[in-house]
Amino acid sequence: MRAAVAGLYVPSREIAHAGHELTQTILRSKTSREHDPLLARLLAAVAARHFPKFKPDLVVSIPPKPGEEDRFRNIRRALAAATGAADAGWALEHTRVVPDYRRMSAAERLAAADWRYLAAASVRANAVLLIDDIVTTGAQASDAIRALVAACAPDVRFACVARTIEGPRETHAATRITIRSAGK
Repeated sequence: MRAAVAGLYVPSREIAHAGHELTQTILRSKTSREHDPLLARLLAAVAARHFPKFKPDLVVSIPPKPGEEDRFRNIRRALAAATGAADAGWALEHTRVVPDYRRMSAAERLAAADWRYLAAASVRANAVLLIDDIVTTGAQASDAIRALVAACAPDVRFACVARTIEGPRETHAATRITIRSAGK
């Protein structure tokens, strides 16, 4: 699978965290919809740059945990409008919640993400642009892609706002995702 990212995310343990503009924008977007138009534009630009001939039928995001706000709804809608695709926020669902996922090592995340998502049968025969804000190990994106492909989506591309600085830089063998940064 091919993936594209717009920039870098600096984790809180790093000195540059507080002053890194994209990192702070992503953090604010977790609780406020103020930056949704900017994030949608970033995702549209990175998808157009890295997947120039790709025409998605559906825009899908990594789903929220059960009971949590769908903070990608506005971003998906804007991106769908920009690409001529349909907003398919309904296309992926959790099969289970993984406690303390953010505190897990890369190997633990890969194991925990396995079969975490289920895709709706209605993605069949539709090209899908999958989106997320941050990719660290690629485990969630990889499993979401697995679910979409298992539901017969013939072409799935992954666009992300940022990858963490310790995240995958090239092909992460366990996730089978090739990360392409905006600067490459």
